[in-house]
Amino acid sequence: PFQRCRDQFGDVVQRKLRHFNRAMSVIQQVCEESLHQSTALQDHRRQCDEVIGRAEAQNTALQREITSLRKERTEASHTIESLRGTVTDLKQRLAEFIDDAEKREESNAKHTESLRQLIEGADLDLHRQRMRVNELEALNTRLAA
Repeated sequence: PFQRCRDQFGDVVQRKLRHFNRAMSVIQQVCEESLHQSTALQDHRRQCDEVIGRAEAQNTALQREITSLRKERTEASHTIESLRGTVTDLKQRLAEFIDDAEKREESNAKHTESLRQLIEGADLDLHRQRMRVNELEALNTRLAA
């Protein structure tokens, strides 16, 4: 029963580690995607600024397009700020997740040690009981003879 308990505990720890690793991969992917989107939006913002500059220099008739591009740039800036906030939130959540995982790992280590001590105590009790049975069998044999 103690070996089965030890095996089950090991299985639980392994399953939790797999879940943790999968969660870490997902968080890393989201962070990488957010960073990529932020970079793409920054590039798009710079391109919009260049187009606006050329349009103003060429012709005042392009005012409608310039206004539209400024609006797009503003939206891109808001999106960039939003993505920065998202990245910050994800970093904070990741830090919290790592803290929780470390606490769980520490707790698991304590439980493992407790189980190890219980098993050692049970093994010692079992050894004592076997010795007592052997003594009783020897006494029984002597009494029967």
